[in-house]
Amino acid sequence: MARAAVRLNVYDMYWLNEYASNVGVGIFHSGIEVYGVEYAYGGHPFTFSGVFENQPQDAEELGENFKFRESIIIGETDFSPVEVRTLIKEIGKEYRGDKYHLISRNCNHFSASFAKELTGKEIPGWINRLAAISGSIPFLERMLPQEWLTPVALQQSLDEQRRKEVVENAVEATEASIRRQLNDSKTTMLNGYAGRGTDSSGSSSTSDASSSPSLSRWWNQLKSSMTSGMAVGQEATTPRL
Repeated sequence: MARAAVRLNVYDMYWLNEYASNVGVGIFHSGIEVYGVEYAYGGHPFTFSGVFENQPQDAEELGENFKFRESIIIGETDFSPVEVRTLIKEIGKEYRGDKYHLISRNCNHFSASFAKELTGKEIPGWINRLAAISGSIPFLERMLPQEWLTPVALQQSLDEQRRKEVVENAVEATEASIRRQLNDSKTTMLNGYAGRGTDSSGSSSTSDASSSPSLSRWWNQLKSSMTSGMAVGQEATTPRL
């Protein structure tokens, strides 16, 4: 049976390298290419596999902050395409989306495991140098925002941001409504006073102007807006790669 080439495709990650360059290391994304398909690992807040397929060497499919760097031939495999997919399913049980961690369990750990299974060979050490030196630099993990390290922290950060935005929008809408009601009540009162006078029969006439909105009605409206706003915030939860 013919053997298939196994390649390690490496990408620069601009948004993380700005931080990592301060301690003299680079951070890279990688995937394993075999039989014309690139397999890689990414995080999401769910309990199923985080392994996904990508067009080989296609940085645009990964996102605007990724740039293809190089392709390295690791070796050859005698696994068939069907056997490769079976292996991916098994590895996916270990590399779940919610288990992703930028330093301790990332895409490069997956690439190393997958390449080892396919070829029996190791990937170059510099690909995952950040993970290799993290043990000797205790403060390294603290230098990076927590929402970059795990998908769960990222999801919590996004949820908190959405809740704040919903509350702020509700408060702004309520304040705008109160200002409109105040302006309407002032206009009504002025029109009421202007309408007082003497009719043709000499009797005094008074406008049937409505009274201004009460403070309790404004307060109830504020509570209602805040309650509905928080309910919307709790429903706005979405998953990432």
